[in-house]
Amino acid sequence: MTPTLIVLANVLRRKDLVRPPGPAALSLFQALVSDTIEVAQEISGARVVVAHDPRVSLDLVPEANVTVQPLGGTGPQALAVLLKEALDGGAPAVVIGGDLPHLPPWRLRDALTHLAAGAGVVFGPTERQGWYLLGLSSLEPLLLRTLPARDEHPEALLCAAHGLELSVAILPTWFGVNDLADLEALAGTLREMPATVARRTRAVLTGENARAVGG
Repeated sequence: MTPTLIVLANVLRRKDLVRPPGPAALSLFQALVSDTIEVAQEISGARVVVAHDPRVSLDLVPEANVTVQPLGGTGPQALAVLLKEALDGGAPAVVIGGDLPHLPPWRLRDALTHLAAGAGVVFGPTERQGWYLLGLSSLEPLLLRTLPARDEHPEALLCAAHGLELSVAILPTWFGVNDLADLEALAGTLREMPATVARRTRAVLTGENARAVGG
């Protein structure tokens, strides 16, 4: 069975870096999502689904293993719909934010390995109280009803998993792009990574649009 990796392409909906999002912010959004998709494509044998907010322009080149579908709403309810569709086939599903161009691919491999080895839930915490990755091994209605928003700790989800006697795997902490401080941290992190990582995001952060994105 083929696992599903879901990329949430709605990063401008969360604590917008620019209000309203202008051309520079939209360029950043496009770069973040495109580079995050490339990270997901590093996982051989996985199906990649890009859940896209149709109100924000996103230009993606069609690819055989990438499906783009509209994100129906915001918050945990929309996430529950995505995960239910992915889990209906019987294979595990992992969802990540679309603002993770710097995410090491082995974090995704580790998440899928935990789920294949028997974990019911896998959780990747951010440096604040939210999450950058959530994964489920099977379709459990109680888990879908207790999903957290991106900036919330999944306490209710973890409690539900324990109540169902499902094991939980917790990955190392990572961070997404939630505000300008995160954007600066991302630029610093990328300077320490190989030049092949997050090429589009690097171009935005080092080009003429960088100052406009920062306001």
